[in-house]
Amino acid sequence: MRIRNVLFFFSLVGFGLQAGYANIHVYPNVLNMAYTQSSADITVQNSGDQVAYVEATITKVENPGMPDQKSVNIPEGSSPFEAGIALTPTKMVIPPNGQQVVRLIPFVKATAKDLIYIVNIFPVSGALIDHEKVKEGAASASVSFTIGYGVRVILLPKTPVPVLQATRQGKVLEIINTGNTNALLGNGKQCIDKVCHPIDQSTRLYAGTSWKVTLPYDAPVVFQEDVIGNYSNFTVS
Repeated sequence: MRIRNVLFFFSLVGFGLQAGYANIHVYPNVLNMAYTQSSADITVQNSGDQVAYVEATITKVENPGMPDQKSVNIPEGSSPFEAGIALTPTKMVIPPNGQQVVRLIPFVKATAKDLIYIVNIFPVSGALIDHEKVKEGAASASVSFTIGYGVRVILLPKTPVPVLQATRQGKVLEIINTGNTNALLGNGKQCIDKVCHPIDQSTRLYAGTSWKVTLPYDAPVVFQEDVIGNYSNFTVS
């Protein structure tokens, strides 16, 4: 299944009322980096009327799409040669209606298949607590609902090619990706007697993984296939 790139955080952030707010937006939400690419940028915008204090961290996704998939945090200050990638800056102060670019630099040039990272970008609280007022009992706590973003970064092999092999038995469909890069399958439909029925399931099929799904009907199915921004139809009879 696809994972949304919006992250939510609850935290104790302040005392009393806050006038105005910082509201960040991030794009793109998926970033493909070609073998020859020396860097790429993520743009962080603050559309609010308060200064936004923002942090960026990076996580490596090991065995993506596998049952044993796990996320490994890359601590700040880690060797980029060991992590395979670096980002800068990790801390930002963005004025109202301003923006900041986060630059990604790959340190891996030869990959057999996709390397997957998540860049987590989220606002952090500033100096919101007046400790003297807290001591005097003159302020009451409030809870913040914070939205952060997880940008999926894909370091591509030299020649990225997904190879999808599909079988369908009645309503049961299985697709295996034996290639070296991922393919995003979505907007599926089954057309019966000139009436098309949408398929609400979608997936990002990583290299070396499979997807098994039960379709609504015992009939051929067509998905839109997205490979690094190139679209085509993937049909299973």
